[in-house]
Amino acid sequence: SLAVVGFIAVFNLQSEGEILAAGTGQYLAVTLADGTVVELNTNSEISVSLTENRREVELRRGEVFFTVAKDKERPFVVDVAGATVRAVGTAFNIYRVTDQSAIVSVSEGIVRVEEADGSSVTSAQSKLLTVDEAMEIDAVRGLSKSNVEHLQATAWRQGQLLFENTSIGDAVEMLNRYLHKKVIVADDVSRSIK
Repeated sequence: SLAVVGFIAVFNLQSEGEILAAGTGQYLAVTLADGTVVELNTNSEISVSLTENRREVELRRGEVFFTVAKDKERPFVVDVAGATVRAVGTAFNIYRVTDQSAIVSVSEGIVRVEEADGSSVTSAQSKLLTVDEAMEIDAVRGLSKSNVEHLQATAWRQGQLLFENTSIGDAVEMLNRYLHKKVIVADDVSRSIK
């Protein structure tokens, strides 16, 4: 179990481009002015814009779990890795793996993942995701189904990391997201051992 430092804050966010961030090893839960709850995992940052007509978040880095307040007049949109994730009232997790890729995992309701411009191999795609489904967004390869398990994707919310059929290299990479002093895999240990 990870030692996670956390606190809960309530912000009245109405201005354009309000920034929320959690540092390395931190957890931040924030209730937005519309009632949406955003939970930021370690080393994560979002920009939030709530106006009369729209609710928009940009996931700049890291991982965030959204519990979206219902508001049919103002869809909730997250911009990430060249795509948008759109919901009316739902709960979902997004992990921005790199500038070019992210993984979306749905806990409740339905979200629509839409590519802005398409990838280098396909035209712009739009796909619906429902409960317990996950999708990988990749600016080069496009949208593809992800085999990330829902419990594995959201375990960080309980201060845990779950590894199943995960290589040592990938496990260390995930663990290092939470650590100031990084773990290094020795050269003589195969990074692909599971």
